[in-house]
Amino acid sequence: MSKKDIDHSIAEKEAWILKSLAKQRVQGEKKEAFSVDYDSIILYRGNQYMINQRAGTRAGFDGDVIYMLPNLTPEQIKATCVQIYKRLAKAHLTSRVVAYAVLTGVNPAAVKINNTMKRWGSCSSKKSLNFSWRLIMANDSVIDYVVIHELVHLVEMNHLKRCHVKNTGRCKELLIPNARVYVNHSDKPERITNYDLVAVWKGERLVNMDSQAPNKVFFEYLQSGRDLDGTTHIKSEATYGDSRFDFYMEAGERRIFIEVKGVTLEADGIAIFPDAPTERGIHHFAPNIATHPAFGITLSDVVKSGVKAVAFDCLVTHDSLTINNPAL
Repeated sequence: MSKKDIDHSIAEKEAWILKSLAKQRVQGEKKEAFSVDYDSIILYRGNQYMINQRAGTRAGFDGDVIYMLPNLTPEQIKATCVQIYKRLAKAHLTSRVVAYAVLTGVNPAAVKINNTMKRWGSCSSKKSLNFSWRLIMANDSVIDYVVIHELVHLVEMNHLKRCHVKNTGRCKELLIPNARVYVNHSDKPERITNYDLVAVWKGERLVNMDSQAPNKVFFEYLQSGRDLDGTTHIKSEATYGDSRFDFYMEAGERRIFIEVKGVTLEADGIAIFPDAPTERGIHHFAPNIATHPAFGITLSDVVKSGVKAVAFDCLVTHDSLTINNPAL
């Protein structure tokens, strides 16, 4: 990502950044001000329990109260609470990991309790599950969710989201590490992935990645009647002999078959098609001779025989695709 992209991203999120920084300051102030004493109420597994004094015994939890030695300072009481929490977290979280490990069929190497404040849990490459002792203050449903989440990482170690790419081309010049993309989310339960790739930035140019979109956009163009005087009939998906075309039109005595192709490959400001060899495309037009020589030969032959090849410049945004500069 270039410095310009970084500056643009920061500018877009400036309000969120300032809000987050303010929140962190408040949390820091609350942390400094936080203290506990005898008779204070603290949380364990989502329930409230009182801190009591109990002479001559080790600090702990008996199911009703958190107990510890008398005459401790607030700082000592706080430190004792942390030690109790760590013991309780180790016992309870280990039991939940064991229970869900059996159900999920995974085998963690160890369960460890740590002092992290930025995350509830994590999974290491050595298959060790690590949990913050603070998690034991949450209710059981939250605890179980975190446990299951970390167990799943034994199968899938990252948080990457799988995305469906509705484009059969190679797109290797576009789908590169750290590329900025737009995706569309779907909640349909029958889907394998929850996202569709919509568009990707290549420098300052936004490129459409939905191979079905060009046909929809061109159909809207045909229906608008622009530059198509005399058109009396428009039909999508038509056949002629053994070939299938995207559109069929009639204009007076003319019978017109149209094939639409979306272009994703660009070099030095010139749009090139295709970016991958395609058998169906041999019957239509494509100038990328370097990728598929048969296209260059076919294009030359059909243009000489009277077939018209037309390029349309399109305006691509994050939520729209329109013909910007018709060339008919």
